[in-house]
Amino acid sequence: MTRVDAIKAAFQATVTAAIGGDKDHGWGYRDSAKVVMAISQADAAWWTGESTNKGKPYTGMGADALPFIERVSNSSAFRQVLEKRKLLNPPSGERRSTSDVDAMFS
Repeated sequence: MTRVDAIKAAFQATVTAAIGGDKDHGWGYRDSAKVVMAISQADAAWWTGESTNKGKPYTGMGADALPFIERVSNSSAFRQVLEKRKLLNPPSGERRSTSDVDAMFS
């Protein structure tokens, strides 16, 4: 398995697990953070498992991870991509007034 394959597998598995078959799930920053964490863990696991890296310290994610992280860095844009691909339902259309902001945190 290549480094990109390991990262791609982590990306796909984490997105699928976050949605969990619930098309009304939505997508938020916590979901995106889980994906970034999984990519980081997969990259480190790949690095330490490669025989050519024996004895070399892990120096952090490589450039291969960046395109996957960029996809989820804007959680709203990624949610829209998932909606367009019919993996998530669009939001219900419920709008909140700014006068309700204080009530949301009470």
